[in-house]
Amino acid sequence: MKKRKKKQSQPKPIVDRSTVLHEAAHAVTSARNVSYGEPIDDFSCTSELWDSYIARITQVRGYPDIRPHDISAMMILLKISRLAQTPGDADHWVDIAGYSAIGAECAAQTECCD
Repeated sequence: MKKRKKKQSQPKPIVDRSTVLHEAAHAVTSARNVSYGEPIDDFSCTSELWDSYIARITQVRGYPDIRPHDISAMMILLKISRLAQTPGDADHWVDIAGYSAIGAECAAQTECCD
């Protein structure tokens, strides 16, 4: 008996701008605040973490040189910020693992060229 491969979900096609705006309005006005808190609080926490990370990059490299693996690190920091609000949300932990793996791959590909 052959094992079936799980189908990867395909991104929803963009139909038109009205549909995109409607879905965006629903996303930002629904239960999102329950998950992440008020946007100003969520983004303020994330910006503080990113500021610290960018300051450290600047200190180490001599200037704010954002590289591909830094994006992964910064996305991990975004997820860490959201963990403060919803530590039981498995999505954050899964995303952190994914960003970590991608970041390591990016770092390996760019370290050879520095």
